[in-house]
Amino acid sequence: KYVRNYVDITADNIRMGDVSMAAYSPDRWVTESANHADGRGSFGRHAQRRVISVAMQAAIAGNEDLRDPSRNFTLLVAPNMPEITDELVTLNTDRGETGYIIVDAPMRKTPTEAVAWVQGNGAAENGDDGLVTKYTYSAVYYPSGRSTTPAGDTVTVPASHMVLYQYVYNDQIAFPWFAPAGLLRGTVRNASTVGYITGEEEFKAISLSQGQRDSMYINKLNPIANFPAEGVVLYGQKSLHQFDSALDRVNVGRLVAYLRERLDDITRP
Repeated sequence: KYVRNYVDITADNIRMGDVSMAAYSPDRWVTESANHADGRGSFGRHAQRRVISVAMQAAIAGNEDLRDPSRNFTLLVAPNMPEITDELVTLNTDRGETGYIIVDAPMRKTPTEAVAWVQGNGAAENGDDGLVTKYTYSAVYYPSGRSTTPAGDTVTVPASHMVLYQYVYNDQIAFPWFAPAGLLRGTVRNASTVGYITGEEEFKAISLSQGQRDSMYINKLNPIANFPAEGVVLYGQKSLHQFDSALDRVNVGRLVAYLRERLDDITRP
């Protein structure tokens, strides 16, 4: 972006050799996209994502409308933007932890890369390099899917496109404290297959093997499987809770959030 008066040349003692700074233009083209947390610059699609994510983070942080108790919502998600996870955590905390967060694994990760990504080793912030935030009332899903628009166009969608639908479907036919997974309540209805985007910008359909699903589940990454007979299914409900307890299950975490929200209303009088 072009910034006027980016360089301060008003001080009389600023000189560049023998050339007075008075003739030096203070206006500059500067990088709009912020650097990564480790100081690396962001370029190409990464720069585009930085501009968008920084704007979204600013829109969420300190937003009083989102924190208004009269606004009732229980699910939080920033589709395909794991960079926003910290801000969603802060928002949920400010709202008394009455909601649950759905996190997407990046759309360009292979199954092996996705497991390394959710471990977050070496990552300085949430993003393409890894997931740093491990929040009890959140769950992360992989991979992305293929769906169609109302006009009939085929599009690639993040995992949360499927997951959010299944959470709502689960709540309609059961309750929030039932597991939004498995063949009964986890069969995906708004995507036909799952996969990831390759380095050639093409969608590669995959069917996660038993070993891949096990590796993901151990690392708290919920696999979205594609079975020959049953189709696309949410095949896990691990939360990002860091310890072994009942809270490392999505349905238990959502039950606690539900109780907090209801008890707040019931006990207020």
